[in-house]
Amino acid sequence: MLPLVVLLARPAPSAQASDDGADHAEHPHRVVRITQGKLSPRTLRLRADEAVVWVNYTTTKTAHVYFEREVAKHIVCTSPAAFRLTDTRLESSALHAHQAASLCQLAPGEYRYLVELRGITTPRNVPKPLVGVIIVVGPGAEPGSG
Repeated sequence: MLPLVVLLARPAPSAQASDDGADHAEHPHRVVRITQGKLSPRTLRLRADEAVVWVNYTTTKTAHVYFEREVAKHIVCTSPAAFRLTDTRLESSALHAHQAASLCQLAPGEYRYLVELRGITTPRNVPKPLVGVIIVVGPGAEPGSG
């Protein structure tokens, strides 16, 4: 079981490093890029042994990843650090430009999440949350393209 961790992006140390700038060679993972108004991929398919890493590629906004509170029951880890459980949801810490957060493995199933981008806003220009989906397949299944 992997703990939840917050990873700060740094220059890639090797060819095995992912595009979030952190070396995850020992831990299978998939990356979701957060850009201005877009998640890439919006729907992520992965195996139950893979973790999810969100990376904020915006330069002026902080990103916050949210799941419904019930998702916490499906996380396979021992000590959440990058996410906290509130009365209503499971939420990440603020991800500033080029920072990443990693969610340890999820049990097989489909999980909807939201990403809010925060910066200088007025009541007229508050952005709508970005909606993403994680589909986790069970052992022996291939996740397909994401």
